[in-house]
Amino acid sequence: MNRLVKALLAQPHAVELAVQRDTVPFDLLRELLGAALFSETEWQSVVAKEELTQRLSVGYLRTITASDWDVALRLAEGVSSAGGPGWWTVMIPSADGQAGITAPQDSAADELIALFTGPPNDAHTIAYYPGQVSLADLSAEHCSPPSWGICSPGICGGCKARTVWDSVTQSKGIRCRCPEQAG
Repeated sequence: MNRLVKALLAQPHAVELAVQRDTVPFDLLRELLGAALFSETEWQSVVAKEELTQRLSVGYLRTITASDWDVALRLAEGVSSAGGPGWWTVMIPSADGQAGITAPQDSAADELIALFTGPPNDAHTIAYYPGQVSLADLSAEHCSPPSWGICSPGICGGCKARTVWDSVTQSKGIRCRCPEQAG
């Protein structure tokens, strides 16, 4: 599970400040969320590895209006299903419900910190695993979670959006899948 999602849900003031931008850079998220994102020991482990700091610093979350998120959900195929394995995107709404922040989410039991990276129209996901002090670039996934609710073509060239139920946010998310992939 993405610790960022839990931290943003627990600190709605951070969402209010963040939705004032198109993208929310990692450094601002770290500043707004503080210890809910990294303990002091975890952050010292990151700072000790320059490559980790550099890779995380280019990560971001994307803001989206509620109406754009609703359109993306309506365009998604299929019936909502439980999260299951793999990655999807969730939207954490602002207090007034007019906008929100999109974030990658997965079903792993281990807490991680996942962000988008790269150009917003073809974003990829990176995941930092605090317990292992390691970063995984998930660009090899067939279809990456969409940073703005719309799937990029992906490796198969035909990634399609499907809805999924996210138990953490208690709302629908969007999963991108190649036509031959289940779920």
